[in-house]
Amino acid sequence: MKNTLSLVILVLMLSGCATATNMPQQSMSASFYDMNEKSFSIQAVAPPQAIREYAICKVIWFAEKKKAEKVAIGDPRYGNSVRDTGGMGVEVPDGWLVVDATAYLAEPKETANPFNSVPELAKTCRASWDWYR
Repeated sequence: MKNTLSLVILVLMLSGCATATNMPQQSMSASFYDMNEKSFSIQAVAPPQAIREYAICKVIWFAEKKKAEKVAIGDPRYGNSVRDTGGMGVEVPDGWLVVDATAYLAEPKETANPFNSVPELAKTCRASWDWYR
């Protein structure tokens, strides 16, 4: 029941992405790091009204590329500066946010958040974001 409720809440949040086509998607960015078989981390840059959904869909996109069937997303850390990427500086536009999170593809995981179906969430993200198609 808890997993079903979490999935419903996540899908409802992502359904808000339908308005994302009005966002400057070309300027949003995401980078992946600390990758291994069981997890990876993401840092995303986007406007505050889209940052959470954008980061979730980027996690789902990357999990799908890794052929994962399920993913659990760790608690996000919000800020306004990007990690040092070895001189590949990404500027954060005024008023935008940066979020870091870890995505877990297998147990053990360092979050109490449940695993969710990558294929199910990919459908919602694909319908909501131009870059996902």
